[in-house]
Amino acid sequence: MDVFSEVSHHRGAHGLSGGVLEGSVSLGCDPVTWKAYISCLVGLVVSFAPAWVREVKHETLGTLARGLWGWHECELALSLLERGGFATMGPLTEFFSVID
Repeated sequence: MDVFSEVSHHRGAHGLSGGVLEGSVSLGCDPVTWKAYISCLVGLVVSFAPAWVREVKHETLGTLARGLWGWHECELALSLLERGGFATMGPLTEFFSVID
């Protein structure tokens, strides 16, 4: 089993994405490629499968949103949290306090 398969088995695909955004998981590809992949994937999910977002753990949504925010993908981060429902109000208020 390769490292990617092992990590995704234990953390799940969402946790893997969040771990890479936090910097706790390292991938063997160019960071620019990874950023483009994650930004496009999250953008597609937010736009075309918003019901999927509510199925993701709210901690993972917060981690993804913080990572996107750090990449200056602020609108995408807010859209992700908005579609996360009531459980993501904590991270959402964090973002609004930063904006003020």
